[in-house]
Amino acid sequence: MGARTNAGISEEDAQVCVEGVRRGGTLVRRRVSQNERSRVEAVMDQSAVNLRERSDLYRKSGWQSFDPNAVPYAADQVRSERALHAH
Repeated sequence: MGARTNAGISEEDAQVCVEGVRRGGTLVRRRVSQNERSRVEAVMDQSAVNLRERSDLYRKSGWQSFDPNAVPYAADQVRSERALHAH
């Protein structure tokens, strides 16, 4: 979590990102040159998560914030979570 906030991501967004990884998601971060930026953003936008929407979904299910002691999701829970967010 500290790496996310140290990289300039807000505390709230970092919590959602880390919770997403706990639930079986993947976090991708890449430094790119200004010349590559629009191309990389176009690729990432094809399947990027809207953090506001994801945060709202998590909160509706009772999630408050990332718990470092929470157990990562089991394989069946990951499959269910991914099915909820399939495009």
